[in-house]
Amino acid sequence: MIGLSFKSGTDDLRESPLVVMAEHFIGKGLTLRIYDPDVNLSRLTGANRRYIEESIPHLGSLLSDDLAGLMDEAQVLVVGLRTEAVLAALRQRGRPDHFVLDLVNLPDHQALPGSYRGVCW
Repeated sequence: MIGLSFKSGTDDLRESPLVVMAEHFIGKGLTLRIYDPDVNLSRLTGANRRYIEESIPHLGSLLSDDLAGLMDEAQVLVVGLRTEAVLAALRQRGRPDHFVLDLVNLPDHQALPGSYRGVCW
């Protein structure tokens, strides 16, 4: 997964549909890695921290700060974060065997290698 927070540029995970999706993937036994540069467990506090401890208590083991490495290992890319860094990585590191599930309406998605499906926008 690329992105986890409720809104880009924040670490607010409460009511994030991406957290619900991550919980579902974990429940189905899928291997999951998550890249979100705004989410840092050591900075989470209050209700946001409690929410994660109840929803995804092992979030720390899923988070990665290496987008390129995450993409190299992935078969499916669930994109919930639309930043220049993410767009550049998708263009440069995307592979023909990737399946990209776009939740943020990526620009120029026709140029991305692999299979593409846009939903929820």
